Amino acid sequence: MQRRLAFAAPPLTRSGPVAEGDLTRVAAGLGMPREASWLVNGPDWIGVLLESAELVLAVRPDYAAMAGLKVGVVGPHPAGSEVGFEVRTFIPGDAAAEDPVTGSFNAGAAQWLIGSGRAPESYLAAQGTVLGRAGRVHIDAVGEDIWVGGSSVSCIEGFVLLRTVERVVGRTARCAPVALPVVVAIARAGGPGVTGQRRTGIKAPGPGFYR
Repeated sequence: MQRRLAFAAPPLTRSGPVAEGDLTRVAAGLGMPREASWLVNGPDWIGVLLESAELVLAVRPDYAAMAGLKVGVVGPHPAGSEVGFEVRTFIPGDAAAEDPVTGSFNAGAAQWLIGSGRAPESYLAAQGTVLGRAGRVHIDAVGEDIWVGGSSVSCIEGFVLLRTVERVVGRTARCAPVALPVVVAIARAGGPGVTGQRRTGIKAPGPGFYR
């Protein structure tokens, strides 16, 4: 079953200018000029805005220069394009240093771009293009929330049996089993976005929700 899942972007715990030393490392790692901002909502993302999607796709990252930094790059597609922005994220030192789709960075980038008037309240972002993936991230500002979503396919459904403490008698805890439903949904990395469907969404419990 295919459906669109979305979450409300958690508040940024750090935003604003990036120190010159870190900016120098980012510029060396990306090989081009930059406009950057902290976009911390759990992960310590540094967001870099480039002039165009073409420049984003042309980046050949120097991971050694950016060691210890989490860097996301975003740039606009030409007006009238189906996709509004191109996104790439780099995490030097990880087994997969470039991520095909990154919810936490897209959440922070949407708050930055919409908040600064660089993006409309609803847009579609592409990610994973360089990796041969057609990732699509839907951004929608609704009231005070910015929703981040995309198509997904339920691959596994089942139950997890947990035991909760029912009562304590002396030093013996009696436990009652509780079955909770579990659905493993994998974001679809290819094909057009699903339209005309009701949003299934969650509010993230806070910035520590992401790792």
